[in-house]
Amino acid sequence: MKKLAFLLLIFVPNLLSGQSKSHPKFLLNSQIISFDSVFIYPKNIDSVYVNKDGSDGQIFIRTKDRVWKYRTIDELLKATPFYSQVILDKSITPIFYIDGNLIIKKTDAKIDYSYFASVTLKKLSEFKSLKKPCRKIIIVEISLSETKPEPKIYIRGNIIEDYFKTIK
Repeated sequence: MKKLAFLLLIFVPNLLSGQSKSHPKFLLNSQIISFDSVFIYPKNIDSVYVNKDGSDGQIFIRTKDRVWKYRTIDELLKATPFYSQVILDKSITPIFYIDGNLIIKKTDAKIDYSYFASVTLKKLSEFKSLKKPCRKIIIVEISLSETKPEPKIYIRGNIIEDYFKTIK
C-alpha cells in the first residue's frame, strides 16, 4: 500500500502538469489566427518560423502576398444556389464543416481564394425519427481542393443537370 501511494505521489503530478500545456499561438502575417478555422493554400505560404521561447511558443506563417486574400463562408455560399436555404432562412440552423473540420464560429472561418470549393448540404428534415427542432438542422460540408475538380452530371428522369458548380 505504501508503494502504491508513493508511486501515485510521483506520477500523478507529472501527468497533470503534462496535460496542462496549451497549444502554440499561430500568427498569419502577424495576426493571431485559429488554425482550426483558417485554410491557407499551401503554395501561397512564403515562410514558416517556429519560436520556442516562452511557455506556449508561437508559429509565424508569412504568405507570399503580404495582404492575404480570403473569403468567408457567407461569401462562398453567395456563389451557390444554397445561399437562401442556409443563410437567409433564419428558421434553419446550419452546422459547417470545412474539409472535415467542425467550424464552431462561422465568422472566424477564412478560406484562401486559391482553393476550389464545392458545397454539399445534408438536410436532417428527411429523418422522421428526429424531433422537430432537430429536423431544422442543415449540415453544410465545404470541400477544398487545389485542383479544379471534374464536373459531375446527374440524370433525373429525362433531365440532365450539371449540379456541380466549381467556385473560384
